[in-house]
Amino acid sequence: MANVAFRLLSLLFPMFLGYVLKRARFFGPEDYRVVVKIIMNITLPCAVIQSFANFEMHLSMLGLTLCGFLANWGMAFLTLCLNRKREKKERMLELLCGSGFNLGNFMLPFIQQFVGDSGVALQTLFDMGNSMMSTGGTYVFGSSVLKLEGKKMGLSGVIKRLFHSTPLVVYMLMLILAVCQISIPEWVSVVVKPTGAANGFLSMFMIGMMFEVRFDAAYRNTAISVLAKRYGCVIILALIFYYLLPLDLQTRQILTLCVFAPVPSMAAVYTEQTKGDVGLASFITSCSFVISGVIIVALIFMMGLGM
Repeated sequence: MANVAFRLLSLLFPMFLGYVLKRARFFGPEDYRVVVKIIMNITLPCAVIQSFANFEMHLSMLGLTLCGFLANWGMAFLTLCLNRKREKKERMLELLCGSGFNLGNFMLPFIQQFVGDSGVALQTLFDMGNSMMSTGGTYVFGSSVLKLEGKKMGLSGVIKRLFHSTPLVVYMLMLILAVCQISIPEWVSVVVKPTGAANGFLSMFMIGMMFEVRFDAAYRNTAISVLAKRYGCVIILALIFYYLLPLDLQTRQILTLCVFAPVPSMAAVYTEQTKGDVGLASFITSCSFVISGVIIVALIFMMGLGM
């Protein structure tokens, strides 16, 4: 139990540090934008490349990738339907915070600690489908459907926006290489590993820099509403994955843990790009880390993982 608590604290510490340094005026209110550019164009793409460095893909495994992809679409579609009467930017914020799973930065340490390499491989497969949406797909989908630029994007507009997301392009390229059984050269893995390793810290640090504590009722109620809808959807997904999928027990356990992962760190980044309430998105993301941490620890003990 102590190891789990320390692991959770190690994940939350960079976020706390970013917030404290901003409040101490070590960083200005807009300095987080520099960190966002570093994450989106350098550390996250390197982390994606590194995750595929020693990964062997078999076509039979694509079912788990499809699960991750469809889980995102299901949550995104349901979130939009539940918020039909809200303004466009509010719906976009709910879409970004209500779908997707933070697996690489948050869930991976838990899987490594309590399941081992076999669990990491299963999570990676699910994360392939998840990341295609959470690193840009959901943002493009929402921008198109909600017409944030004043008009609905056509196919060419969607493709153009997709290719503006560096992490998404890298993830799609890595997936194609994996399916085609083309290995990433070892020297590439060696070069990108230190940079990719920095992604977890910078992602959490960025959230801390964006984080704003506001105690007014509207702010608090919005966060509660978004998280209640998100975890309601997650519970449905978990029940489907655990009880209905024709998979072995360990795979169903891993998928159940994965859907309880918190809001993706990129939700705040894309909220900022749509000129939404970044402070609220960061607050929701931060709260989800605490909620998911408690739920995942409880599920680990209930399932008897690592015991």
